[in-house]
Amino acid sequence: MSSTANVGIIGGGVSALHLGIGLVSEGADVTIYEPQTREQIAGGRMLNTVAHMPDTVERARAMGIDFWRGDDVR
Repeated sequence: MSSTANVGIIGGGVSALHLGIGLVSEGADVTIYEPQTREQIAGGRMLNTVAHMPDTVERARAMGIDFWRGDDVR
């Protein structure tokens, strides 16, 4: 992918974040558009638990993201 690629992603859910991280790792300039502020997201309730699914965790680890202890993955 060209380093001049500009990508806009609508929504800040788990899939959008994984897509954004993957595109950045390939050299794209990525902007994620989310209507809520980071404070609203951090202070809100968790809408889903897909982040703890083994497939999602393995994809994140493959991209160099590893926030989970082994016993946290279900």
